[in-house]
Amino acid sequence: MRVRLVIGAAAAAVCGLAGAAAVLTPRTEPPVEASIVNSITGFVADHPEWAVRREERRDLATVGLNHALHMNHDSSKMQKRLAAAGAAALAVERLEDGLLALTCASCHEQDAAGRYMDPIHFDRHCAPCHTIDLPTLGGERVPHGNMPALINHVDRHLLRELAKELNRAAASAPAGGAAALAYQPGAGWIERARVESAATGQPRKTGPKATEPAAARLDMDAWLAERRATAYLTLVAACGKCHTADSITMPPPEPRGRPFDVAPPNIPQRWLNRSIFSHRAHQALTCIQCHEQASTSRVTADIMLPSIASCRQCHAPAAGVRSDCVMCHVYHPPLTPSPPGSLTIEEYAGSGKR
Repeated sequence: MRVRLVIGAAAAAVCGLAGAAAVLTPRTEPPVEASIVNSITGFVADHPEWAVRREERRDLATVGLNHALHMNHDSSKMQKRLAAAGAAALAVERLEDGLLALTCASCHEQDAAGRYMDPIHFDRHCAPCHTIDLPTLGGERVPHGNMPALINHVDRHLLRELAKELNRAAASAPAGGAAALAYQPGAGWIERARVESAATGQPRKTGPKATEPAAARLDMDAWLAERRATAYLTLVAACGKCHTADSITMPPPEPRGRPFDVAPPNIPQRWLNRSIFSHRAHQALTCIQCHEQASTSRVTADIMLPSIASCRQCHAPAAGVRSDCVMCHVYHPPLTPSPPGSLTIEEYAGSGKR
């Protein structure tokens, strides 16, 4: 059988060789130009290398991950982390020499069908070993992956600190307690009368009808804004341990106290999303047999797909393993969506043409 295949944007939609990934969050990539035309007579004979490898694409995920470091069980730091994680760490092996070691399954778990890998989740796969790297505020771990919750956490902490500040200041204040105090950036908590006098140029009025100028009313907002700005910069530094610099939007210098933002990690779940595959069918092999780059890769950008040459070692007539087209590609192309019961046979047959 002879199959004519156009490698490029059109082929990506049909055969999955362009490697467009199904990702946790939307990904924007330049379109793949149709540049190569192949006549494919068989997987072993002349099937092209996956476009992901052929075009030397790079993983655009916005987290910094060093696979080689995670696979180095000789590291004393690794041993301390795994020991501290204990039962919370997934699929940790104890080697013959007594050392603990991560396995691929510590982070990569098969889906229920045994085909692909489930998404990486920070709390499940990363936090057990990296709790020490997570920032805390007020003795509590700052929420991860939820910016509104993080902002709320910072504000709750600062309001508790504000109450403590007012109580301490009120203890040494003149008659009137905390109500007699005002905060000035750079000066701290001082008598409110001094703030009002400076704002109006007049001696402070007394009596129940006395009004507070804007400077006095906004002093607590100024205190909170300054403390938010400091807290956010501290948290940005902690986030930068794992998230790339271009994925972090820094808080603006003015107005003070505005929050920062961290883009989603954009970790792909699949690279050849128009083909079919089963990890379970290959589980007799060690992962490193196919993903050999994992032991040496030190940057997230590396895409650790096995080469077509690796697959051909088994999927070839000489080895006795199937290598026909439908082994990896579903025969029927996607049909144009239509309401149930709305098409004739002729229309239905025509909807599959491209």
